[in-house]
Amino acid sequence: MPAAPPTPQAGLTRRALRATDLPGVLELETLTQSEPWGLREFQGELSRPFAAPWGFFATESLVAYFWAWLLPPETHLLRLSVTPAWRGRGLGARLLADLVELTRASQGDLILLEVAAQNERAIHLYRQAGFQIDGRARKYYASGDALRMSLRLRDWPGLAQASPGLFLENN
Repeated sequence: MPAAPPTPQAGLTRRALRATDLPGVLELETLTQSEPWGLREFQGELSRPFAAPWGFFATESLVAYFWAWLLPPETHLLRLSVTPAWRGRGLGARLLADLVELTRASQGDLILLEVAAQNERAIHLYRQAGFQIDGRARKYYASGDALRMSLRLRDWPGLAQASPGLFLENN
């Protein structure tokens, strides 16, 4: 497992997710994803040596996480979720900044993802962070198409520079 990314949001702790966190992951997954993964998918993912599951916790409750594969020179972002009560506080942007740092630490230069074409909130977050739309995958999800997006890190100055105001105060 790679070293922890930089300092988390104020009032939150951050760490790699473990098997004991899966009930919270499943709860958050059900709240936030239109096509949630199940326990088997997450258990299988935990066993992958290149998996990078990181979460933010308020006391003991999981409030946000990302799940990625670190496969240098690429990182594949598989999941990113923020509980509805914590949205609008810059936590999604903080998760992406952490993912960038993990990618760089693993000698990666490219982050790839697919996002539901109708998920305007997520697309906006990714675009603000500097991701480009590379194409469309027809019927990628049961609910519809996906946009394929990427972020090249070699010329990327950071989230704050990519989109001023992306972070809120006290990040």
